[in-house]
Amino acid sequence: MLQERSGSACGNDANLRVRTMKQKIGYPDYLNDSKSVDHEYRMFQVYDGGYYKTKFQFYEQYQRDVLERIAQPVDRER
Repeated sequence: MLQERSGSACGNDANLRVRTMKQKIGYPDYLNDSKSVDHEYRMFQVYDGGYYKTKFQFYEQYQRDVLERIAQPVDRER
């Protein structure tokens, strides 16, 4: 009987925790806003017929983005 009570109490606690968790499934909300997406990729350029140039430019932009964000607090919405 004691185990049943403690088990259901733990189960209720677990259910409460699951219900209060924020759901993060799928894509982040900022992808629904075209202005946010434009801002995110403002420095990115695609070169026609220049796969390697485009890819290298992407890596450069990625590194700039990492360096910008490293000093900022974590954005849990991203």
